[in-house]
Amino acid sequence: EELLRETEHSHLIITVRDFAMLKELPDILEPFAEATDLTQGDKYTTISCVTPCVIGLFNCLSRMQQSCKYHGAVVRELMDSLQKRFGGLLTVVGVLDEPDNLGFVDLIYPMASLLDPNYGFVWLENDLPVSVAIKDGLQRKVIDAIIAEAESICPTTGELNEFFFR
Repeated sequence: EELLRETEHSHLIITVRDFAMLKELPDILEPFAEATDLTQGDKYTTISCVTPCVIGLFNCLSRMQQSCKYHGAVVRELMDSLQKRFGGLLTVVGVLDEPDNLGFVDLIYPMASLLDPNYGFVWLENDLPVSVAIKDGLQRKVIDAIIAEAESICPTTGELNEFFFR
C-alpha cells in the first residue's frame, strides 16, 4: 500500500470493501467447480451425477440469493441460467412448475441417480427443496419407470414389482 501511495497509484489499493467482494466470489463459484469436476469424468459414468449436481447448485444459489452481500446480480444470473439450461430436469423433480427450456426433461437422469449406489435417493430425501408429497410421488414415478424399463428389456410376470416392494 505504501509503495502504491508513493508512486501515485493509490487508486489500486484494495479497500476493505474490495477485499470482501473478492472473498465472496469463491463461495459463489466453488459449487460450480465441484459439479464440473464431478461431471467431467472420463473413466466413470457421469449421468448419475446430473440430478444431484443440479439440485445441489439450485440449493446453493437459493441460499446465496438470501445471503450474498456484493454479488447478488451474479447469483441471480447464475440461477436464471441454471433454470433455463436445466428447466426440464428441475420440473421433473418438482422444483419448477413451468420451465423456460425442456432440456434434461427425461426421467433417465433421476433414474440413473437412483441406480448409482453413490447417490440412490439421498439427493431426493436430503436435498430436494419440495414437499414430502412431491418427493413421494417422484420416488414412485422413478421406481415405476425403472421397473417398466427393466420389464421392457426382460419381460416378466410382475416378478420385479414383487421383488422391489416386499
